[in-house]
Amino acid sequence: MRTPRLAWISVLATTVACGESPTDIVAIQVSLSLGSLTLALGDTAAVSATALDGSGEIISDAQFRWSSTDGVGVAFVTQNGLISAIGAGTTTIIAEHDGLSAELPVTVTINLVQIESGAFHTCGVTALGRAACWGSNTSGKLGTGTLFSNGTPALVTGLTSPTTAVSAGGNFSCALDGVGAAFCWGSNARGQLGIGSFGGTPGENGVTNSAHVSAVPVSGSLLFKTITTGDRHACGLTSAGEAYCWGGGGWGQLGVGTPTSDCGAEPCELRPRKIEGFTFSIITAGLQHTCGIVSSGDAYCWGVNQGGAVGDSSRVSSFFAPNLVVGGHQYQSIAGADEHTCAVTTGGIVYCWGLNGYGQLGDSSGFTQRFPVPAVGGIVFETVTAGGTHSCALTPDGDPYCWGRNLEGELGTGFRLNSEIPIPVNTTLQFASITVGATHSCGMAKTGDAYCWGWNITGQLGVGSGRDRLIPTSVVGQ
Repeated sequence: MRTPRLAWISVLATTVACGESPTDIVAIQVSLSLGSLTLALGDTAAVSATALDGSGEIISDAQFRWSSTDGVGVAFVTQNGLISAIGAGTTTIIAEHDGLSAELPVTVTINLVQIESGAFHTCGVTALGRAACWGSNTSGKLGTGTLFSNGTPALVTGLTSPTTAVSAGGNFSCALDGVGAAFCWGSNARGQLGIGSFGGTPGENGVTNSAHVSAVPVSGSLLFKTITTGDRHACGLTSAGEAYCWGGGGWGQLGVGTPTSDCGAEPCELRPRKIEGFTFSIITAGLQHTCGIVSSGDAYCWGVNQGGAVGDSSRVSSFFAPNLVVGGHQYQSIAGADEHTCAVTTGGIVYCWGLNGYGQLGDSSGFTQRFPVPAVGGIVFETVTAGGTHSCALTPDGDPYCWGRNLEGELGTGFRLNSEIPIPVNTTLQFASITVGATHSCGMAKTGDAYCWGWNITGQLGVGSGRDRLIPTSVVGQ
């Protein structure tokens, strides 16, 4: 008669920081009844399982089947028992042998220090220098190595060194590492990844269109201090204030004159190209226009101007080189949106210009303005951000205000009524930064946590479900 092979399975987990080997960390015994494993996003853990026979002897040749109850959304486990923390949330790792199994609860946490809203996705940087994205994954813009959307933060793949900044655009995203090298991922239909070609890599993770589903380095070996992304173009600013742009340039949004390449549907630049004759302290990409502030505080914009987003008071449809914003104001913050632009003067007053159908200029008129107009209320602001058809700003104390379209709750007021003037976000939180997408908004609270609100149909809020949030809600995993 065969002795019963398995009384139980014990699981031993060794936590490993990214880049370390399992032997570098002291092992800890995990209790199956009470134990759990917590990993930071991007970390790994080496896990072993031991099978005992009925007499308590170790079955030396036991083979185990490892799995995760969430598939591969939170943690991936190899058949050698190596757990990789790839998404914020909780899961259970299962080791199974001969029909009996042991379970290890696993929690993956994320400590965000930066957050940036794209059109329908969001990206962030963790305190450990890992990039994460969530929301719609059209064209691989989350950078997770797949085309599956995520409702919670997921690790960006392909980045080989710690990330210090990230920018989320239309259907692509970009990041900077510690020395300022740029990486991008997602759609490359207009050369917006800056890799020297347009389109994708046939067969890359099953993708045969224009997508790169993992991060790839931008050509040219340039080093940037900031990076910004629009709908299908990107720009980087060096420490010397030199601006380089790449991607689609059919409306002049690159600011380099006539683009030198043809990406099929649109003229483009396949590699970063310098904007000659200007040095900037700030640069920001809107949907199909770009703006910057020079050392004097003057603002310049270029690109599509059909709705007045360039702010020069003219009806010229587009500009292919930087054009001075009229009004004589000196600015300290500027943000480009779909077809409007907002900026904060050195005196703390918000001015906006461009389309105004939802009140996104904050001037209470509802009319398009082709030159800067002040937001109503006289509130002193420090920074401003602008998205699809809404805008938000922070006071010097970090109090958030928003205005414009609010049909999905993107103003964070607790209801869905548009506002043509700045109104306070419904929260007691104060924010260190704020960022807006097409129909959602996010911010880093001074408490150190990230919050998002607004439309959530693609999971762009990172709160774990598809329901809209009308007030700031904490991103999962913190």
